[in-house]
This record gives sequence, C-alpha cells and structure tokens, in this order.
Amino acid sequence: MKTIQKLKQTEIGEIPEDWEVNKLMDFIEINKGQQLNRAELTPTGEYPDWNGGVQQSGYTPLWNTLENTITISEGGNSCGFVNYCKTKFWLGGHCYSLKIIDKTNKKFLFQLLKFKERFIMSLRIGSGLPNIQKNELNKFLLLRPKDIKEQDAIAQVLSDTDTLIESLNKLIEKKKNIKQGAMQQLLTGKKRLKRLTGKWEEETIESLCISFTKQTGFDYSAYIKPKLVSKFKKGTIPFIQNKDFKAKKINFNTDYYIPEDVAISFPRILLDERCLLISISGCIGNVGIFCNSQKAFIGGAVAVAKFRDKKQLDWIMYYLLSDEGQIKLLNQVKAGSHQNLILEDIRKITIPIPSEIEQKNITNFLSDMDVEIEDLERKRDKYLFIKKGMMQELLTGRIRLKYG
Repeated sequence: MKTIQKLKQTEIGEIPEDWEVNKLMDFIEINKGQQLNRAELTPTGEYPDWNGGVQQSGYTPLWNTLENTITISEGGNSCGFVNYCKTKFWLGGHCYSLKIIDKTNKKFLFQLLKFKERFIMSLRIGSGLPNIQKNELNKFLLLRPKDIKEQDAIAQVLSDTDTLIESLNKLIEKKKNIKQGAMQQLLTGKKRLKRLTGKWEEETIESLCISFTKQTGFDYSAYIKPKLVSKFKKGTIPFIQNKDFKAKKINFNTDYYIPEDVAISFPRILLDERCLLISISGCIGNVGIFCNSQKAFIGGAVAVAKFRDKKQLDWIMYYLLSDEGQIKLLNQVKAGSHQNLILEDIRKITIPIPSEIEQKNITNFLSDMDVEIEDLERKRDKYLFIKKGMMQELLTGRIRLKYG
C-alpha cells in the first residue's frame, strides 16, 4: 500500500490527483423494473422477483435481468438499499438496475455504492412509503480512480473480505439450524442424552412461578412514563423493552431509564433477581433470561416470570424457544388492533420437566452450542468492523493499493 501524495481540489473537497468525481449518469444507465401481480408469483421457482428489498417477494418462471447486476431499491421501507444480484432475476417495479456504460469495475461500483448507501437513502422523498426519483439518482456524485486496474485491486480486496464474512454467516446459520434441530429432539424427550431414563412430568408455567406479571396501563401512565429519561443518570436503571433481550443476551444500554426509587415501588416488575422475560406484544415469541448482573425494570410489552426453583430457568427458556414451545406460545396470540398475548393464557402453558440431572445435561449441551455460535458471531462482527475501516480508507483514496 502507498499513501497518496498529490491532491486536487474538487466540488467534494481534495481528492487524489489521478481520481475523478462523476455523476452517476456519466457512466451508468439506470433502468426501472416492471411490477408483477401477486397472482403471477409463486413461493418457489427458478427466478426471484427482486422488488427493492433485501429479500425477493416471490418467484417467476421469467427473467428480465441478467446475473451480476447492481440494484437500488426505488421505494418502500428499504428505499435506497443497494444489492448485488448474482443470478438471473426479475427486476420488480420498486427497483432500479444499474448498467455500466464505460470501463468501470462492477464489483468496485457495488462496494462504492454500499459505502455511500446512507447518502443514497437521504435522496428519499415522500412520507409513508418514500421513493427515490431517477433524476436525483442520476445526479448523485461518486469518487473513483481513473485507472480501472486500481478499481480492480480495490474491488478484489473488499470482495475477498465479503466472501469471508459470507462464509461465516453461512456457518453461523448452519450451526443455528443444527441447534434448533437438537432442541426439537432433546427438549421433547424424542432423544435422550447418556441413556437417561425416567418419566418426565408436566407442569404449567403458573405452578412453577412465585409470580408472573406485567406492568399495568394505569401504573405506566400515572407513575412510570412521567419519570422515564432517555439518557442514563446516576440513580437510574435500564428500562428493558422486548427488543432488549433474546435468550441469555440482555442489552442494558436501553432507550430509556427509570429512577431506581420509582422502580422499587413496583417490586413484582423490578428486575432484581434471575428471572424469565417473555414478549407479549410486538416481538411475540421472544423469550430471554434476565441475568441479574445489575438491576433493571421491564417495559409494558414484557411479562416477567419469577420462579420458585431458579435452576429450572435455562430449561424453561430453551423449551419456549424450541419449535414446540413457540407453537404453544403463538397459539395463544390474540388478534386485535395489535397482536398480543394474555398472561392468563401463558400461565396455562404446560412445560415438560425431566429430572434435574437431565435438565442440566441438556441445557449445558445447548449452552455449549450457543457459545460456539457466539464465538463465530464475534469473529464475523470483527471482520465487518475491519471491512468498514477498509472501505473508509480505500474508497476515498486515503490509502492506495499497489496494482498493475
């Protein structure tokens, strides 16, 4: 690598002398896709209907766009999202495809657009379902090396890093699927560890709990909401919402905090011991264990279960996260203006309970799998962080690669 030496002044500031600033329209032809009716789409098929988001909206036996194409979402919730489609696909009506009309490395352009994605998203107009106008996208400014060999070198380094990240994502997904399969076998007694025998009992959640409750709307409106603050202050504790927990992971850097002297007035929903959290609105089916590394307080869309025998917590959490447990939870969903779970229904859910030693063996086995997955996720996140730094340096010309 070499550090840049000669710079020139442009409309976006100083750049390397042998780089240039162009409007997207100077070297790209932008084409909008064609919307298909829902009746024309199938759940599976040969060609995905790529309609602007990170996932296709269905499949079709037809294709209107070749493989290895860069797309930008034109409208909707994912408006401005940049993607690289490797196979032939149908370009939907809420999506633009980009066709290079000069000598530009396609993968370099994709990396550059991903680097600028949040600025592309700033072009969105309209409320509700925003969109990006083609004429605004055409005028979007991009910085790039004049020499395509330098583009090739940058694209190769960044693409290799993407390949590594993608391989880790696939491995993580594989490990999660293996774990989910193991949960389905072990938590239902279909498969036993170490030839253990003995009949499993069945208990309701209510029978296992000292208390199982949630905030009341009155308490929230009258006492809790007026005291919430958006930044941590001395004497406050985290206000845990249903997006702040999953399994054994708890986010204490929350959106809101509540004074501890207010929280202790509600001891049944004060998080001051190891207990089970269940999302009852919004992220229904989300279950986690509060680890009690510090005090906290629950939000309104969360139920808290405090158990007589805390050694059973891991078992109950894993069971409720299993396929069978999720079915039992989701079968209790009440449909109204918002889907929600009623505490009385959850209390009646039955949990299979093996012996203490069998519970421990199974939860330890699953916990070890969790540790392996978390290690892979940390490794993946490290490479994502490295990639972000590489893009900041290589796609601005601050660091140059040797090429040629």
